[in-house]
Amino acid sequence: MIEIGHHRLWHFMGLAFHADTIISMFIVSGIIIFLAVFIRIFLMLHSKKKLTYLQTAVEMILEALKGLPASVMGKSGEKYVPLISTLFVFILISNWFALVPVNAVYALFFDKWLGRIPEITAPTTDLNFTAGLALIVFFSTHFFGIIEKKGAYFSRFFIPRFTAIFIFV
Repeated sequence: MIEIGHHRLWHFMGLAFHADTIISMFIVSGIIIFLAVFIRIFLMLHSKKKLTYLQTAVEMILEALKGLPASVMGKSGEKYVPLISTLFVFILISNWFALVPVNAVYALFFDKWLGRIPEITAPTTDLNFTAGLALIVFFSTHFFGIIEKKGAYFSRFFIPRFTAIFIFV
């Protein structure tokens, strides 16, 4: 087994899990859920009043996230916006989480009452976590390709294209 970095392990049913990655993933998920609920409640309360700067900014971000897949894949790309924007927001908040000195803040305020916890780093610093995200994207692209194109999806892997023939000639 190749060890990359040092992680405190939790064992469950013969499998080993990195405790710091799981804890930080739940913290990041909690932050995202809190922000989503806060923004949703804020937009509901202010939807009938005049536009605010926060509402304008949120709508601008949502339109940009909707427009990105549509600009690459056309009109059919809009149905993949939830997956793409979820991955974008999760990776963004995870990387920002690396900038916060979580361990120092925890040791300063909560160490006396809650005891020691494993060293918390951003979830994206763990190679296993980023490989898991890559596998999700890999399999979801093939899954959605099969759903969209049916049996013709696999034909594009076997039919030679002119550019491929031109390169090898």
